[in-house]
Amino acid sequence: MLLILFGELLHQLTWQWQGIEEIKIELPKSAERMEVLIQSSSGIVIDVVNRNEATVRSLMSEFGRPVEKGEGFHAVCTYHDLVVIENENWKFLTRTLELKYFDELPVPGRLSGYKY
Repeated sequence: MLLILFGELLHQLTWQWQGIEEIKIELPKSAERMEVLIQSSSGIVIDVVNRNEATVRSLMSEFGRPVEKGEGFHAVCTYHDLVVIENENWKFLTRTLELKYFDELPVPGRLSGYKY
C-alpha cells in the first residue's frame, strides 16, 4: 500500500507492477512526468528464499518536481521486490513501492529536452 499526504488529503494507492515488461512500461512513465528528478537507492537487502526465488528490499530517497504541479517534493520510499531465476538470470516478478515519508519543498534547477 502506498500512502501519500497532500495537504489535508490522505490518498491510498497501490503501485505494484507484474513482470519485467510491465516494469519497463510503468517505470519510465513514472519518471517522464517529472521536470526534475533525483533518486538515490541504498540499504539493499536480499533474502534468497530458494534456488529460484529471492525477495529484495531497498530504500529510495527522491527529490523531484512534477511537470503538472511545478512544486517540489522529497519522498522516502521502500521498494519490495520479488525476483526469480529465468534462463539463468535473475528477473523481476513484482515490484511494490511503499511511501514512508513525503514533504513538499522547493527543488532548484530546470531541465529541458531530457528523455528517460
